Amino acid sequence: MFDEATLSRIHDKMVGQIEAGGGRIDAIYFCPHAPDEGCSCRKPEIGMGLRAVKDMGLDPGKSFMIGDKEKDMEFGRRLGCRGTLLVKYPERTFSDAVDELLRQCRSRTASGPRALR
Repeated sequence: MFDEATLSRIHDKMVGQIEAGGGRIDAIYFCPHAPDEGCSCRKPEIGMGLRAVKDMGLDPGKSFMIGDKEKDMEFGRRLGCRGTLLVKYPERTFSDAVDELLRQCRSRTASGPRALR
C-alpha cells in the first residue's frame, strides 16, 4: 500500500504506456481503504464494479474480468461478468489474456457466464 500521490504517478505511467501502444483507458478505480476496514469497494466486494457499471453504462453480462488473483475472479463472478480469466505471469500476460478472450468470443456463440482459464 502506498499514498495516493504515488498511485497517481503509477496510473499516469500506465496510461501513457497504453496510449503509446494505441490503447485507451476510460476510467481508473481504486480502493483507498485498508484490508481490515470492511468496505464495499475492496475486491472481491463489487462496489468499484457497480460504480463502473453506472459511470460507463456497462453490461456485466457482456463484460469480462481479467485479473492476476483469485479475488479478481470472484469479483468478476459476483458482478455477473460473462467470463473471467486469470493471468498467471510469466506464462500469460494481460495481452495474451485479451487475445485469448477475443479468440474464444469469435469461436463460439454467446453463452452464459463461464470461467475461462
